Amino acid sequence: MLRTLLLLFLASLPSFAQEEFGRGLPDLIQGNEQFGRKLLMLVDSGRSDQNVAISPLSLTLVFAALQTHSEGGPGSVRKEIAAAFGWGEYPSLSIPARMLLVAFEKPKQEPPQSRRRSQTVRFAHYPPEGAWITNDLVYAGKDTLSARFVDDAQKYYGFRFKSTGTLSPSTSDLKAAGHARNLLPKISGQDDILVSSGSHLQTAWSGNTFSMSRPRHGAFTTASGDVKQVEMLDSELSGYLYAKTESFEAVALPCNNAYMLAILPGSGKSLRDLETLLSDSSDSVDAALKKQVGVVTMPTFHFQFEAKLRQQIEEMGIKKPFEDLGALIQIPKSHLTEVSQKTDIQVDQNGIRASAESIVGAIYGGIGTAQNAFHLELNRPFVFLIRDRTTNALMFLGVVSDPSKS
Repeated sequence: MLRTLLLLFLASLPSFAQEEFGRGLPDLIQGNEQFGRKLLMLVDSGRSDQNVAISPLSLTLVFAALQTHSEGGPGSVRKEIAAAFGWGEYPSLSIPARMLLVAFEKPKQEPPQSRRRSQTVRFAHYPPEGAWITNDLVYAGKDTLSARFVDDAQKYYGFRFKSTGTLSPSTSDLKAAGHARNLLPKISGQDDILVSSGSHLQTAWSGNTFSMSRPRHGAFTTASGDVKQVEMLDSELSGYLYAKTESFEAVALPCNNAYMLAILPGSGKSLRDLETLLSDSSDSVDAALKKQVGVVTMPTFHFQFEAKLRQQIEEMGIKKPFEDLGALIQIPKSHLTEVSQKTDIQVDQNGIRASAESIVGAIYGGIGTAQNAFHLELNRPFVFLIRDRTTNALMFLGVVSDPSKS
């Protein structure tokens, strides 16, 4: 009998060992990456020679908050959001979201006497900041929003709540909430609730990646075949994470607190082929990267991109929130109406500056091997992904189709 019990116990060990613990934060970050890549493919569809930039992280936190506090069941808000982000059986993402925001907290200001003068870009990496602005926080004698949702959204997701009384929330209310004035996307002005969420990054290149480069003129061939003269930078000869396959050529360019993964379609491949690969195979590029010595030639670029994203989000399977938010809002049939985002991104010899504001509307190595060095020339349309170095969270991604447009 003892032997039988022992065998039964041992037989149960493999299934227990297969349990994965501590997956909350990695799942949140991976879901954000999956969402961002799919969104880029849908947003960039048919936009020939147009530069595109989106910021998935601010939107991910909004949908994570909705997912965590929505009721389950077939066709529910919770089920649709979890499926679109690959979050499985509806995990609670409140604590992982808070952990992520802590990693992005603003650095403490240095005392004035200790600040050094420098022409390089200082690090300024802020957490996604959010605000829920509604024209009525009370309905039929009770709070319009679920009290538990409000508490958790403030504690774990960093949102602030503000009432505008009987007036519909406006752009002025968003500005008063402290969001970037020049980056706010256009709003309809007919929503009862505005959810604003933004991401901001400013960081210098690590070491002398491009900081010692003297800008020069170079040719860039757009998707339509036009050749444009643009400002180019040549990196220092150094070791970079690099990969070249039949489908793509990619390099990771390090900054002090982030890095940019630049990906060029392979010979004979289109930008659309690359976007599809990135959407369908999440680790295809990262798994191929290896440290190699080389030089990267890259155009400088600075552009703004604004888009309404409701259609693309619905195409990803998130439809129920645009019909009914359920118990999240006490007023029956309250639903999302619009999702808009405006992004500003600048990449030059100093580093990366990027900001995005999202609006969700609702109604109620060794140089010794230099002879084998690679030379990656980003002289035709390419995809870029900008990730935080500490958490590897995807903050911004997009397509540079014509760097001469700014």
